[in-house]
Amino acid sequence: MSNDKISQADLFLLERWQEDSPLGTDAQREQLFDEFVKLGLRGRVPYATQLMQGRIQSRQDLPAKSQQLLDRIGQSGVERAALHSIDYVCWLRTCYDPSSEEKWAEIEDRILSLDPFKPGICSDSVLFNYGSSWERIFTRLPQLVEIRMKPEEADEHERESQDLLREALEEEASDPDRAIENGYDPDEDATPWQFFYSSYHMHQVVGRLQIVDATTFASEGPDAGNVLLAFYDDCGRVVRYCREEFDHAVELQGLSHFELDDTTHWPTASIGPAYDLGGPMGPPDLDSESNEESTD
Repeated sequence: MSNDKISQADLFLLERWQEDSPLGTDAQREQLFDEFVKLGLRGRVPYATQLMQGRIQSRQDLPAKSQQLLDRIGQSGVERAALHSIDYVCWLRTCYDPSSEEKWAEIEDRILSLDPFKPGICSDSVLFNYGSSWERIFTRLPQLVEIRMKPEEADEHERESQDLLREALEEEASDPDRAIENGYDPDEDATPWQFFYSSYHMHQVVGRLQIVDATTFASEGPDAGNVLLAFYDDCGRVVRYCREEFDHAVELQGLSHFELDDTTHWPTASIGPAYDLGGPMGPPDLDSESNEESTD
């Protein structure tokens, strides 16, 4: 992604910008980018369509007034440079403790050492010092959720999502032995339901963040030295997440999320809140519903 390439988020920003807003430039941009991310894939189709028509590809294709406005209110050169080379995966550093600098230099060198893959790396103590609140990345770099789809393609994607969710619900109700066949151990695992929703969850994923945080820099404790892998959907919601050893995470950086189904802990990865039992994108919490009915 060259620094002058126009994105769906740029078009949305130009369309919604209010010069008389009481918000400052940075605050208004963050608010609008948050609205853009929450539109979801279907809501962003009009902006994707404008780009697919080919009349607008770079800033030079915009009217001079729009170019000037985007130069003033749009993402900084550092932010746009951070998007360069991001395809399937983006590395995000969220911890900038001074004691982590030497370790980070080693990590970054290792990430960049694998040719031909040159993944995007977001590392800037001013822009990305998120700590545990790494989801803020989507209001700074909303391009991470962008996919170009025609209206009919977006409609088909939604139909497939509903079909996969329905199939998962039916399988969970009718074939509990399937979870055991796929690796569920009733003596060790608390619940097998995530096995039935694996295909539905994977269908929702649009990208992956490989996050270097305080745990990655830690020398002791649970998961010390490991990278957080977060699979997210078209609204920046976490679908599944897990920890991977750093060397393994580096090996995975050139693979799409579809290729990770059999190569990571995806089948037993933790489920994001939105996709968990009772979540807006997850299966209904039948036990909770039963309890509510019994108290009526």
